[in-house]
Amino acid sequence: MKILGCEVPVSTLEAWAQIFVFEREPFFLTLEVRALLSNARPCAELKPSLELADAYLTYQIPKQAEFVASLKPEEFRVLPRAIQVELVKLQIQLGRGQVYDLGFVCDVLGEIPASLERDVFAEHFTLRYDVWNAFSTEIRYRWLEAYVSLERLHCLSSTVPENTWGALPEQVRSLAGTFSSSSGANCFATVIAGLTTDLLESKSTAQTWMLEHGFLTALEAQGFHDAGKLEIPVKPNSILTWWNSSGKITHACLTLEFDLVLNKDAQSWFAPRQILRLNDVLESWFEDAVKVRVWTRDSV
Repeated sequence: MKILGCEVPVSTLEAWAQIFVFEREPFFLTLEVRALLSNARPCAELKPSLELADAYLTYQIPKQAEFVASLKPEEFRVLPRAIQVELVKLQIQLGRGQVYDLGFVCDVLGEIPASLERDVFAEHFTLRYDVWNAFSTEIRYRWLEAYVSLERLHCLSSTVPENTWGALPEQVRSLAGTFSSSSGANCFATVIAGLTTDLLESKSTAQTWMLEHGFLTALEAQGFHDAGKLEIPVKPNSILTWWNSSGKITHACLTLEFDLVLNKDAQSWFAPRQILRLNDVLESWFEDAVKVRVWTRDSV
């Protein structure tokens, strides 16, 4: 299957299907409604795996949700309907994952089957573990394709002219248009992998979850230094870093020839390593409070 211009092997689709929905679904609660679920506990006690965090977008839940309870599908469905409705409406308000508007579901399935109507709330559908595993392989793959494609840029690997493509470093061509089968591999690892000429080492590096300190250490080890704020045009083989108001790097990408970049938007399994236009990446990552800086190699 091809998703966002990237070839996705069946083995990767199968791996995604296993981590897309979890048997115990987290329900986030505010102090005012904590009593809705007797097993609610402070959110600080929730230690999700990277895959569970990506499945339910736990990292974007606002601080007003102080409590969380995890329920199996059968535990949720024995609750009074009024409580179910209140719980799901709150998850929608908080931006939790695995809640879809009905338009998305109809696009994937063609209609809302009667068997799924019990999970429809306020024009939204909540995807649960038992329903996901009851879907056919074809439907699961179609759902994954639609989900991964939501509001994301298409990789240019297959549309870059042959002479342009051939001019890019071999390790960059090897990384471009690839997904990870699990969460963890992030933008920092992608940049360092794109600088690593040994293909086996590059592939191994690309699969790691690299922290900011390790990233900066690796850049400095390869002779890069902070050359200052972003100015267009940017030289090829430079590194762009996005810094938030707290002085932390939130993103990085590797610039290439022809105003292209090697980019991975997040550590999530659904964020591919892509060849994109520099302007498109700058636009998609633009925030008023975020500053972009350029790193160049001393010996260029």
